[in-house]
Amino acid sequence: MDTRIPRPRSARAFSLAAMIALFAMLLPAAAGVALGHTASGTCDSITLSNSPLNANIYVYGTSTLVMTVAGDHTYTIPAGNYQVVWTDGVRSGEISVGKCSATITTVANPNTGTVGVAMTVGDTATLSAPVTFVTGTSVTFTLYSNNTCTTSTGVTGSGSLNGSGIATYSTSWTPSAAGTYYWKASFPGDTYNNSYVSACGGANETLTVGMKSPTLGTTQSADGLIGTVLNDTATLAGGYSPTGSITFQLYGPGTSCTTTAIYTQTVALSGSS
Repeated sequence: MDTRIPRPRSARAFSLAAMIALFAMLLPAAAGVALGHTASGTCDSITLSNSPLNANIYVYGTSTLVMTVAGDHTYTIPAGNYQVVWTDGVRSGEISVGKCSATITTVANPNTGTVGVAMTVGDTATLSAPVTFVTGTSVTFTLYSNNTCTTSTGVTGSGSLNGSGIATYSTSWTPSAAGTYYWKASFPGDTYNNSYVSACGGANETLTVGMKSPTLGTTQSADGLIGTVLNDTATLAGGYSPTGSITFQLYGPGTSCTTTAIYTQTVALSGSS
């Protein structure tokens, strides 16, 4: 007579189901895919799909919890390597999240000026892509005097990104030479974005400084008889540190200034006259 006590079929079925579930929990998943739950990484985010369950996101290979998430969604996260663990115990493989390639649009203000005249000059940078960034990150602005942006004017400073991704810098400056000046902006990057440096003197990033337009006033000596010494005095006004000389020409009676002068003298500037 067989004296063995038979095991219930339901117990055998339960044991088999439990073994399959345990095997599924321990089975390594391919990177980003875990037994029906899907996790993928791009720059600045992780996307979960086929995942109605809550999950924890850890720094890969550690127990450092980064965030707890709920269901299918795209979650913003700094660059790094992560692992997703769902509440049913399923784990993803290593998920890499890179930094995004941020770009900056810049606008200088003003775009024109006059040599020797003090003015407020500045530049504004707007982080245009992507939308995720660290508020308060400093953007450095520098004004250069050559079109390769290797010779600084000494005008340089920084502004912090506000909540809209905009940084602004301005200062008072008196240009000492006429010509074209070139702005350049530098974003150092953050936990979501790579660094970015704007092109030297890109669109809306130049400042054209024009020359001053001085006036020349003259005062002649009194008329006199033949043999009287005649003099003329010229005063240059409205210039910026003028140098050089002024040429005086005297024309004879009954002629015009289109004929040959009967007397010419060139005198070096003394101060502004």
